[in-house]
Amino acid sequence: MSRRRWKGVAIGSLLAAVLTLPIDAQTSEPDSIPLAEVLRIGNPDTGEGFGYISAVARSEDGDWFIGDRRVPSIRRFTSAGQYLGSVGQPGEGPGEFRDVDGLVVTDSAELIVWDATNKRVSVFGPDGSFRRSYPVERGARGPDDFAASPDGTLHVWQWVGDVPMETPEGLIAGWYRVDPDGTVESVMPVPRPVREGPVYVISGRGGYFSPFVTETLSAMGGDGTFYTGRNKEYRIRRLHPDGTVSWVTRDVEQVSLTAEEKAQWEAWSDFFAWRAPDRPSDFYPIPDQKPFFRDLEVDASGRLWVSRYTQAVCREEPPAEARRREERGSAPPFVWRDQPRWDLFSTDDEYLGFVVLPFKTAFLGAEGNLAWGVQEGEGGDYLVVWSLGFR
Repeated sequence: MSRRRWKGVAIGSLLAAVLTLPIDAQTSEPDSIPLAEVLRIGNPDTGEGFGYISAVARSEDGDWFIGDRRVPSIRRFTSAGQYLGSVGQPGEGPGEFRDVDGLVVTDSAELIVWDATNKRVSVFGPDGSFRRSYPVERGARGPDDFAASPDGTLHVWQWVGDVPMETPEGLIAGWYRVDPDGTVESVMPVPRPVREGPVYVISGRGGYFSPFVTETLSAMGGDGTFYTGRNKEYRIRRLHPDGTVSWVTRDVEQVSLTAEEKAQWEAWSDFFAWRAPDRPSDFYPIPDQKPFFRDLEVDASGRLWVSRYTQAVCREEPPAEARRREERGSAPPFVWRDQPRWDLFSTDDEYLGFVVLPFKTAFLGAEGNLAWGVQEGEGGDYLVVWSLGFR
C-alpha cells in the first residue's frame, strides 16, 4: 500500500479490524473510471495465497513478479497467472535477499530487487539467474521508498543521517538517485513536515489511517519527477527532472465528518490517551473536516494517483473480527471507513477521472490501462489486476 508516510511520527500503531466486504466500488458519477477484474493470483482462503505481498513488477511480455516479505520470496507468474518458478532465495549471500521492498523489470528484461535489510540492490537476468549487486544504504523499507525507471535508474528514500551529502537545515530525509552501475549521483531533499492533529495511526491492509491530520505528503516517479503537497489544499507541486515546476490542482470541496464518524475517532483518541496518560494532547482534537488527500503515488506510466478523503460509510463488524479486537486490548470498533478512491492525472497534469477500489484493498501500481492492488483474505494476500475503463 501501497503510501508516502512520514516514518516515526506515530506513537502507537494498531492493526485495525479489517472487514470482509463486497466489491461495490463502481459509481455512476461521470468522471469515474470503471474497473473490471482481469486477473487474480493466489487464493488465501484456500491456503494458496501469499504471506505479505510487499512489491510487484510486470515485465514487457506481461509476466508478474510478486515479492512476499514474510517468506521472503519472489515468485514469477505468466500474464494468465500460471506459476513459473521463483527468483533468488532467502539469505545474505549473492542472489539472496532478506527483504523484498521494491521490484522493477528493466528494458533489458533484468529484474531489480531492492533489499533494505541487506542494504543492497540485486540484479537478476531474464532466466532468473543472479548477475550482480551493489550496496545502497538503508534509510527506510517499502515500495513507497523506491522508484525506478525502465533503464535501471533507481531512487531510494533515505533518512538524512544516511545521505552522504551536505543537507540544508531542516532537512530530515532525501532521495538517492542511483545509476545502473550503483553510482550515487544526487539526492532530492525532502523538507521537514509540520503535522497538525493527533499523531496515532491505525494500520490495516487497505492502508494507514490517521484521524485526518494536516500533513505534507510526497512521491517520487521513476524518472525523477518529484511531487509534494500539503493536504490542507488540493494543490500539489510537481518538480520535473529538468528543474521546471508545474502544479496539479482540483477545485473540490472538503468532506465533513459525520457525527458518527467523529465519535468513532474520539473513541480511538480516548483509547490511546488511556494507554499513554502522560501525553493526552497527542490525541486531540478530531477535526470537523477532512483534508483533501491522504496519499500520493506515481505509477509505471508516470501518472500521478492522489488518494482522496471521502464520505465514510458504516460497515458491520464480523463477530470474528470483534473477538480479535477485544483480544488486542479492547480497542474501539473501526466500522466507519471511506472507500479507497484515487484521482488520476496524466503526465501533462490533466485530470483523467477517479478510480474507486474495493474495500480492504491496497493500491500497488498501474501501467497503461491496467492497475493492480493487494487484497487480504483469511489466509493471506492475493494480487488483483483490473483493467481501467477510460471513457
